[in-house]
Amino acid sequence: MRLNLQMELDAPFFIPSGHIEKKFKLKLETSIYTAEAIAIYEALLYVAEFDFAHIIILSDSLAVLKSLGKYGPPNIQDCPYIYKIKHIKQNLLTKGINVHFIWIKAHAGFEHNEYVDLLAKESVSSDTSILHKITLTDSIISFKLTLHREWSYQWKDYSFVNQNRYSLIQPDIPKFPWYKSCRASRKYITSIIRVRFGHACYPKHLFKIQVLDNDKCEHCEEESDLDHIFFGCSKNTIYSSKLINDLLKCKVATPWNILYLLSLGSVDVYNSLINFLKDSKLSL
Repeated sequence: MRLNLQMELDAPFFIPSGHIEKKFKLKLETSIYTAEAIAIYEALLYVAEFDFAHIIILSDSLAVLKSLGKYGPPNIQDCPYIYKIKHIKQNLLTKGINVHFIWIKAHAGFEHNEYVDLLAKESVSSDTSILHKITLTDSIISFKLTLHREWSYQWKDYSFVNQNRYSLIQPDIPKFPWYKSCRASRKYITSIIRVRFGHACYPKHLFKIQVLDNDKCEHCEEESDLDHIFFGCSKNTIYSSKLINDLLKCKVATPWNILYLLSLGSVDVYNSLINFLKDSKLSL
């Protein structure tokens, strides 16, 4: 038996010995994980009608196969098709029919591969649909994706009309905050966030919120914004040179300013900025 899945819209299976094929079109909200489980479930439903002594199902979904190998009571967020598959497997076992699941790497190197891939493509335009309930987990995922998509559209419209600090630094809405992909201390994260927002302890911002009487650098008598602190202040010449060398090593295109560097969303660039703050003993 052969299973395949194309995106989240189809779940065909194929039995080479009898040249039996089934194509199913799924709902858009269905996750890839659930669709893989549905494909296995539908295949088991089909072969359960025959007197096979052994059933072997090949699937490239390691996540589903691992779930099928777990024991214990069901969780409310678990895919219901996992337990339906287990139930069918147990019923078949009582009839003396053994069911084995085997993981294969994307069906590579197996016979009938091209044919099953063709079934996967045809399933999208198939008239055969599986009526199934959307799982709780898939509903949550679908809601989050829809929310993120709508948020992205609104942010694009806003950024087109309002060219400001935030729209320049964050032209697109990421799926996850930048610090999720790096292991950093709380101080590291808060320092970068303050630099990104521009709400930090430097003269230009402190003057803006009426904490200082002016926005001048006490060493240079120039406007002390973040660009001045990182690249222009005579007090920080040594540290600025080191920062420039670090950015060159990161192969960051010139010319540079803080907004441009922050818009890259690069952890290497963030590390360079944090090293500057540490070396210069500046606290923002």
